[in-house]
Amino acid sequence: LVGVSREGFPLLVLTQASGGIMTVGATVGLARQSGLGRSASILAGALLLGMGNVVAQFTAAQTDLFTAGVFAVSFYLWLAALRRREALGRRAPRAGLALGAKGTLFYLAPGAVLWVAWLAWQHPLPWPQWRRTLLAAALGLGLFAAPAFVRNWRAYGDALGPAVWVKKHHKGFDSVSGQTHKIYWNLTSALAQNLEPQSQPPGLRALSQTAGLALVASLPASAQDPYTLNHIDRRLELEKILRRSEPDADATSFGLITLLLFSAGTLIALARWRRPPARLILVWSAGVIIFLVFFLTMQQWHPFSFRYFVLVAPWIALVAAWGIEQLAPRPRTVVWTLALAGVLAVSWHVTLRTHQAGWRAVTQPTRSLGFFVSHGWREWSRQLDQPETPFTLDLPEERPLSAFYRQWPRRDVAYLPESAPAAATAEAAVRGLDGWLIVPASHFLGREGRVAASVWLLGGDETSPFSLAAYRSLGPDEKPNPVIYRQRRTLVGPTVTFDLLIKSAGAPTVRVAFANPAPQARDFRWATPLTHQQATLAPGERRVIELPLPADAVSEVKIIFTRVSGDSDDALTVELVR
Repeated sequence: LVGVSREGFPLLVLTQASGGIMTVGATVGLARQSGLGRSASILAGALLLGMGNVVAQFTAAQTDLFTAGVFAVSFYLWLAALRRREALGRRAPRAGLALGAKGTLFYLAPGAVLWVAWLAWQHPLPWPQWRRTLLAAALGLGLFAAPAFVRNWRAYGDALGPAVWVKKHHKGFDSVSGQTHKIYWNLTSALAQNLEPQSQPPGLRALSQTAGLALVASLPASAQDPYTLNHIDRRLELEKILRRSEPDADATSFGLITLLLFSAGTLIALARWRRPPARLILVWSAGVIIFLVFFLTMQQWHPFSFRYFVLVAPWIALVAAWGIEQLAPRPRTVVWTLALAGVLAVSWHVTLRTHQAGWRAVTQPTRSLGFFVSHGWREWSRQLDQPETPFTLDLPEERPLSAFYRQWPRRDVAYLPESAPAAATAEAAVRGLDGWLIVPASHFLGREGRVAASVWLLGGDETSPFSLAAYRSLGPDEKPNPVIYRQRRTLVGPTVTFDLLIKSAGAPTVRVAFANPAPQARDFRWATPLTHQQATLAPGERRVIELPLPADAVSEVKIIFTRVSGDSDDALTVELVR
């Protein structure tokens, strides 16, 4: 609630930090409840800071860590009250807040049921106390989670959201063989992504990348893989993640050290299963494994899954810490020293270099969206002709308008009067104005008239609130120029697709240049409302093609290239030639 205000979420970073603090605190408490000493419990909490996917979310604008913190604290308080045989009713409603914060808590439900059942069996209470606990839990769900479910039902006819969206994420059972392949491929993908080098300490990054790429090579090609979200190319996405030069909060992972320590703790507990503390550790570990299997069974693969995995981070940390504590004194000291050195290295690296982290706004403000948009607007508008005339803006105030002021040579800036009548076309809007009128990109789309035009697109999307169009009146000898209103680039299976939206001028064709930077030839084809053709680009070739389009109309154009090996797909270019 700290991060919510009347307009937007300006204090969201504080909410995320509070979620991280709750997660660490709950881990320490759960470790104490699991039999670890005070120092070992604190060190268990510290292990969380060495998990790249956890520490990245301390200041990133994501809700997974907040959800994990709320649930872990709720569970710890419930467990402490259970062991003291106190009233449980006051603790139970808090879990509803976690579910209300994010529905991904659903994936933890099977593992959490195991934990609760085991603890209830170990610490029996009279039925009236359990009845009050269940009623309090239902109250918490009704207070914090039910409103979201009701809103979804009213808006989409389904409590979980649009049925198409839910089905897209959770592909149903098709066959035993298909489900086996899905779990195996998803597990292999998770292991490969866990080796993502930016989530490892410095000495392990190259080794982790090599091992991760070897795992990726064993995965199927996109055409044989129906178990990815939106037909993502699993191998391509994982290769990109493993080759990243800086951390990404959407793709960071627990890291190799965390996996090894958790596995070691589980194996030690399995070897000592006759002892009550070891049995509890086995129950924690089993809940984590059940969560993982359930998630991999349900979800179509996507590269953001490790964000959801922070839900079980406290239990992973305490199993790892318990395993270290079972070692002899000298090996224990050595392992703790190495583990904490890794924690410090990963925490420092991820916190300061993850582009979504709030700290980057202080250390590297030029990486922010605001700076990127402002810089792009300034450079684009500087290229507009007639520098002696002012810019006339018809834009919302909540935009980086300083980009139009901070130019050299300085340019006057004016605003379209609020009393100005709404114009039917851009030609009518600029009539009588000196210089360029700057509006949202889609404002006059298809209603330009005879004007000079220029467009700046964020992400190639004409509907983005940061995409702009500029128009001015034509001179006596000028003619309207063609404009690209959309230039989206997507990777779909074995192809790279450019979706364009082009406003043609008076001529029956528009000249478009294609460039192939690859050392191999590349086939491509294009489709306009008037024609469908295909051709081949030689290695390194740049070719200009005249695309026939309806005159003075906005037309969709699709250009599809075959993909080739290497990184050259990212350097493919399509541009308008005037």
